[in-house]
Amino acid sequence: MFYRKKLAERFQRECLQSEANIIHMSGLPHSGKSSFAKSLIENGILESTTTKFIEINDSVVGEIDTPKGFNIFISNIREFTSGKFSIVFDNGEYIPGIFDIIENYIDSTGDNDTRFIVLSSLPETETILSMEKITFRVLPFSFKEFMENRGKSVELIALKNNPKVIPSFLPLLEEYMSIGGYPEVVEASNENREGIIMRIFEDTKNDILAKVKTRDHAVFLKFIQVLATQTWELLKIDKLSQITDVPRRTIDRFVEILESSGIIITIDPFVRNKEKETSIHKKFYFSDLSFLRAILGPYALHSTDRARVYENFIFLELYRNLYPVHTIYFYRKKSQASISFILEHNGNGALTPIDVSERSSDATPQAFLSFEADYGAEVNRYIVFNGSKLTEKELGEKKIYILPYIAV
Repeated sequence: MFYRKKLAERFQRECLQSEANIIHMSGLPHSGKSSFAKSLIENGILESTTTKFIEINDSVVGEIDTPKGFNIFISNIREFTSGKFSIVFDNGEYIPGIFDIIENYIDSTGDNDTRFIVLSSLPETETILSMEKITFRVLPFSFKEFMENRGKSVELIALKNNPKVIPSFLPLLEEYMSIGGYPEVVEASNENREGIIMRIFEDTKNDILAKVKTRDHAVFLKFIQVLATQTWELLKIDKLSQITDVPRRTIDRFVEILESSGIIITIDPFVRNKEKETSIHKKFYFSDLSFLRAILGPYALHSTDRARVYENFIFLELYRNLYPVHTIYFYRKKSQASISFILEHNGNGALTPIDVSERSSDATPQAFLSFEADYGAEVNRYIVFNGSKLTEKELGEKKIYILPYIAV
């Protein structure tokens, strides 16, 4: 089992060094929450002698879904222990009211020595508590983690010193973009991957269909097929309604379900001038590239949709590595000039425009010139991600870093 060392270090820093008694380890089903939590115990981040891991099929689970049963359960554990103790609940979404039960226990007993770690796919909005709680997200493997799983490392300095090695990494990039980052898929043999991807997608699809009216199931499946072909486009509900012949209100509901379920992630436009810049519509990306493969087929990467997959890939890497320190926007003028992403640092407000190009080129995007004229005082650098080019240029006193996808 691959040990996600950097993720573990972040968990230790953000969660274990805090005063919070409740940690919600959130993430989509199959994102690797259970294996990651077990690896924390195996690698000593959570001390094995003072940590109890409760799986959903343990007989005790049926006894702790009431405050009384929970209090008795914890008391039995604490009877033979003293000091700090951690209890990990796997698949917490299947224990009704687990967060309320934990909060009731802490309120009623004053037990501040027990740390409760709940692994669940419950959205953040469903875990609102009055006491301090930390939400720690476990996302599928990033490309860097995928590379580490293969025993490889991609460091920008090393690439700059020896750019001739860039082509040797491209087959791995193609592989990752084709299969996505779900740990179960990444760690499977080649012959088993397709089946696992489809099983994960079927599980996900069935979870979503449970939230859709039965009479709309066929309509929804048609809608998501169309939606996958619109990745990186503006999320125009009216247009989607016309393409699918589905009422606008229903489309709104479908998008809301996909977003709340974590299947798609939407981003807002960067707008300072509503007269010149797009301010109404959002853009969206799928939360894992395997969804695009499952919906569009295994050869989507080699079709006319290739550019869409590249942009979805870059977005996910930015999102997985930089959120929530940065907010990710897109930029589009009404004249159609556009920049794939604008990163805004949530601390100092610095902007980093990022464009994604399918071609390997050192050309300066025209939209950078326009953006520099309007917002240059807030920009610290520009970035272009492309196939294999690695170089630098200047835009006034700013640097434009032209980087290969693998360096994201």
